[in-house]
Amino acid sequence: MYLQLPPNPQYTLAFIRFPSPTLTALCPFPLIRYVAFYSTYAAVSPSLLLHLRRRPPFLSSAAALPVISTENYSPRRRGERGPASLSTKKDASAYHIEFDNNMQPIGPNATHFSSCIGMYVRTRLPYQIDTKDLTTQHWEGFWSHLKGEWHLENDGPKDLVFKKAKKIATNWRSKLVTKYVNAGTTPFAKYKYLEREHWDAFVAEKTSPAFVVYVN
Repeated sequence: MYLQLPPNPQYTLAFIRFPSPTLTALCPFPLIRYVAFYSTYAAVSPSLLLHLRRRPPFLSSAAALPVISTENYSPRRRGERGPASLSTKKDASAYHIEFDNNMQPIGPNATHFSSCIGMYVRTRLPYQIDTKDLTTQHWEGFWSHLKGEWHLENDGPKDLVFKKAKKIATNWRSKLVTKYVNAGTTPFAKYKYLEREHWDAFVAEKTSPAFVVYVN
């Protein structure tokens, strides 16, 4: 355990933070136990912290626990995935991929390779353009980046990658429409790499009478 001075200088009592919740529970002193419990879980669960901000009955009216801001905290429902991101900490071996006779990725990096296809679709292809309207230049730029990133020696898996990428691109745009356009919200807080300047045009197209008739 270690001592940590409270952020408010009017308090003279130091916080005792325990290395684990178990040791916190075994602490015989209720005030120290409560503060230690608060300190142990503060960085773990802001939603729990909101509950703990209420003073326990054994604290005097003059005392209060420090408030930690949860303004930018966005709770994630159980089982919900956050936006995918590509780690910059992977070494070169993480970008080595092999293919079987059908050009399907195999080996320990097969899942990572598939994830990269999806991530590159979302970050390198313009979301405001329908999949069928993406040009050869768009797709060749996409392939060139993937091929260089994974050090692919030839274009053998190119057709299979494009087939997978086109399906992902269509599903990606459908997700933007159903989850954000139809809900009247924007995706930029979660997907910070999307270009804001194209959003209004995208919304206008996906809410147009022609599009509504098309999807129905």
